[in-house]
Amino acid sequence: MKLNDIRLKLLVAATFVLVMLLFSFRTSMVSASSISITSTPKNSFYDLFPGGLACSGATIGDGPSWREIKIGHTTLQEFEKLYGETKPFFDMQRLSGEGYDIYLCVQNNIITSIKVGSELPYLNDYVAVYGKPDTVTYNQPETRVAFWFKKGIAIDIYINKSVDYLYGIVNYAIYFPYQEVDGYKVRWPYSQTVHEWISARDVNVSHEQNPFDFEAIGATITAESSRTPTPTFLFLLVTPTATP
Repeated sequence: MKLNDIRLKLLVAATFVLVMLLFSFRTSMVSASSISITSTPKNSFYDLFPGGLACSGATIGDGPSWREIKIGHTTLQEFEKLYGETKPFFDMQRLSGEGYDIYLCVQNNIITSIKVGSELPYLNDYVAVYGKPDTVTYNQPETRVAFWFKKGIAIDIYINKSVDYLYGIVNYAIYFPYQEVDGYKVRWPYSQTVHEWISARDVNVSHEQNPFDFEAIGATITAESSRTPTPTFLFLLVTPTATP
């Protein structure tokens, strides 16, 4: 074979490889450009009640009080005068302190809902004060939410039985406008909760929507006639920064 023929074949082979590389590169570029770039998905924890407060569904109405804060009456400025400046957080206002956060729904400058660390430690303490809740529903795999609609209160309850003294402990309390019980399923805030079981790998976590025996809780409360719930330590730290 002549030298020129060898060179020609090598040139053809090199050209073929180069064309294939260019084609591959172009294809990858087209594929990449065809991928639609979307905005960052919303954080589902804060989109749903009570991880977030789903404030867009909240309305101004008379409700319970948390300390000096009266739902449906206290303004954001009055709150900040007492506890400090809040900042926007998703569709809420948030006050962050040393080891705690307070979340607010605000409409027309009026506080319509507030989520704070519970000052009563256990579900039993709430049942002792408010009676059996109107309903209990899902939240995160290891927690449930109990509602007292006519009282304008909901609580986030830990249900993992792996540590006895943590079962039934209340993480947060949420205060919102008083409501009738009828029709709660299609009304904020219940309508913004998790409506189905989120699986958990831990065998100590119940899959039941309502894992609590309220008859047994009631009997325990009755037996503890001198029951005096002790506020949890965390929110003893949350004190007004100014005199009302």
